[in-house]
Amino acid sequence: APAWVPIDTLQIGGLVARNTTSDITSSALQLKWSMTPAQRDGCQLGSVLGVRRAQRDRPDVGYYNAIMSCNDPNGAMHLNLGRVRPSGGPSATTWGISFEVPDGSYTGFAEAFGQRGTDETHETRTYQLGLRATLSPRWQVDGTVGRVQELRESGTTRETVYSIGLKRSF
Repeated sequence: APAWVPIDTLQIGGLVARNTTSDITSSALQLKWSMTPAQRDGCQLGSVLGVRRAQRDRPDVGYYNAIMSCNDPNGAMHLNLGRVRPSGGPSATTWGISFEVPDGSYTGFAEAFGQRGTDETHETRTYQLGLRATLSPRWQVDGTVGRVQELRESGTTRETVYSIGLKRSF
């Protein structure tokens, strides 16, 4: 996702994503604030505030995440906890954890994230593996493959998902 850093502690980002299963294109705009300085060997805190919109007359979704990232020479671990709320709808809790292991200009990662709505009978969980490559100081490409589990009172559904991304930093 493209990102602009007007000051060291603030990043403004945007993205466009396409779901090929349901033919929905979504877009998002977010502000990421680094609450503590980045650490090469240690932990830092941050937060994200954003809004996401999907095609087909779906309501805008506002979201907030608290983030903790910990780095050491072997890689990084990221944790987040947040809330999402569609316009006029109930809010839901979100969570995520990821591990990154760099190897030169490539970084492998494993992540899990999910959402639990105000309705206790609905929960979504996603598990993914991915690889990110640095093409230049401003360009990155990444890809993931994973599984989404949707848990409902009526049963569990599973779907394989994949993503291909390109990021340009300004």
